[in-house]
Amino acid sequence: MPLHTPPPSRWHSWLYHEPETAAFLIAAGCGTLTAAVAAGRQGGQEVACGNHVNVWRTPLVGGGRAETFYIKRYTYEDAPWRYWGRRSRAWNEIRNYQIFKGLNIPGPEVAMGGEWRSWSGLHQALVVTREIPRCRTLADLVADPAFAADQALRRHLLTRLGQLAGRAHRQAFFHGDLKLRNILVQDFPAPDCGVFWIDCPKGGYRLLRRARLAAADLAGMAPLQSALQPGEWTDLLTAYAAARASA
Repeated sequence: MPLHTPPPSRWHSWLYHEPETAAFLIAAGCGTLTAAVAAGRQGGQEVACGNHVNVWRTPLVGGGRAETFYIKRYTYEDAPWRYWGRRSRAWNEIRNYQIFKGLNIPGPEVAMGGEWRSWSGLHQALVVTREIPRCRTLADLVADPAFAADQALRRHLLTRLGQLAGRAHRQAFFHGDLKLRNILVQDFPAPDCGVFWIDCPKGGYRLLRRARLAAADLAGMAPLQSALQPGEWTDLLTAYAAARASA
């Protein structure tokens, strides 16, 4: 796929630019949206690729230090009208990560994001997040023999997963794509390993169909049951019910 550097007839707008990270990104040569895309394409490892999205895990060096970022680019060159006059998925994803903080749900830290638009609509959008260190997806983790061997650790994770979902649903916020690959576990197999939600462009606060949306979020985690002992899934549901009912 070509780099798709936007021509001068298109303008870019910042959706978000984290002030504390700005100096580092500039020093690393990624202070603009175009430069960030180029860094991902040329120096990053592509970890996801879809019809309209690419994600690169990209180490950057600037100001005497090194950090790793995830650079996600949405591309709509074939149908810019899809988001004409409405918010992009990148906008929604950045907003949702800010909402996570208010709900006390651990998630990615956004470094910057932006869009390229023209009068015909949205051509590209970008979200850059810091890497959450020492993490694995829950989808990868369930295949680890250590996960199968440690019941106490499984129960800790199940309780934590239920608490996060219940906390969000209590406030009528729904992830929208809460699959095992969109949940990170940090410092496994430490007994207090952390849990993070990621990749949330479809989520948000909802007034309607709340029961269906809640069921969909829980169903996204249901494949985890294949790696559990009988009755352990109840730990997640119990923690979920308690968190959702708490004031």
